[in-house]
Formats: sequence, structure tokens, C-alpha cells
Amino acid sequence: MKTMMAPWIEYPELLFGSLGWRMGGGEGYMDMFLDWFYQQNERSLNNFFAQYPPPDEWQGFIDLHLIKMKTGKKSWEL
Repeated sequence: MKTMMAPWIEYPELLFGSLGWRMGGGEGYMDMFLDWFYQQNERSLNNFFAQYPPPDEWQGFIDLHLIKMKTGKKSWEL
């Protein structure tokens, strides 16, 4: 599967947490990115982060999804 661009690279104008990630092009890209992200293994994600290191403001988001991957969850059950 082709490597996707990191969201912070694909949409540098959208700050982390901005409304642009929940509406419009940012939302669609984030949906595709997370689908792709959850299909990766540890090696491919290590390569991805070596190529696209997350900015500090994105690190918590990435850490959250890595935890979800390790627990087998794509969303938090209430």
C-alpha cells in the first residue's frame, strides 16, 4: 500500500485541532489517513515517522492512535 503524506505535511495551513480537520478537505484526508495508519505494521510506521516526524502539537494525537492500535481499538467504547 502506498505511503500517505502526513496530515501536517499535506495540509500545513491547518493547525492541529482546527475546525478544518472536522470539515471539508481536511476531514476527508484525515479519514483516509487514519484508515491507512491502522493498516500499517510497526516497521512501516517507524519508516513513516522517520520521513515525517510529527510536530510537537501532533505528538499526543499520534500517541493516542498508537495506543489504540496496540489495544486493537479504532475508537474508544463508552
